[in-house]
Amino acid sequence: MQYWAPVRFLAATVAVKKKTCADYLKLAVSDETKVTTICGKFPFDTDISPDMAGIKPFAQAQKVPDGKEILMNATNLTAAEYTALFDASTNNTNNTLGKEIADLDQSIATAYASFKACSAPEQCTPDELTMIQWMSGAITQSKYQPKDIAGNSFLGKDGNSISDAWANATVDPNALQRPEFVCHAPKDFTLTIASVKAIFDSKSLISLDDHLSAAVFTEYVMNTPPEESQKLLSTVYPALEF
Repeated sequence: MQYWAPVRFLAATVAVKKKTCADYLKLAVSDETKVTTICGKFPFDTDISPDMAGIKPFAQAQKVPDGKEILMNATNLTAAEYTALFDASTNNTNNTLGKEIADLDQSIATAYASFKACSAPEQCTPDELTMIQWMSGAITQSKYQPKDIAGNSFLGKDGNSISDAWANATVDPNALQRPEFVCHAPKDFTLTIASVKAIFDSKSLISLDDHLSAAVFTEYVMNTPPEESQKLLSTVYPALEF
């Protein structure tokens, strides 16, 4: 989940603004033939494909490990062209892809500020967006999304689970369906962001991905030595409940 959100948010933004790959590439790449070649391979303005291959490497370039290297290898961008493409400096008058992403990051951070999950006021990391989704399902609910892109088709079906909203995405076949805690929790039962971070920060839990669910957390607690599971539970829930 954590690397899908940046892709879908950017795809929605580009769609709403009616921009194309070439609109951004030509600001950084002077060779028109190279722009045409890259955008022919990575179109931004097509319908959602199962892996959103067109915009995905651009959206993830600064969000995932080795993202920059993956994009540069796939497009043959030079270091200078990459820097120009993602230039988000305030003294740059061009509406670069970097500026688009920076503005989008700010918009997302503002939209989800009430969850108090994001460590920086100007952006939420992919992991922080995943925490918000896991505890509340808010990333895939239009009422929480940035107003200018809320409900856009690239953000998927309105609902509280990626299993419903992003059903057309490439998903690990072993992943649990509806992995969010909110899909399994009793009515009106919620977790604080501090509790969610305690769960994700536990080195004994499985990695932060589509496998992590309330069911997995319960299984972990039930099959972990009491002294370890009790310590985590007392962090996640008020101590008086146990």
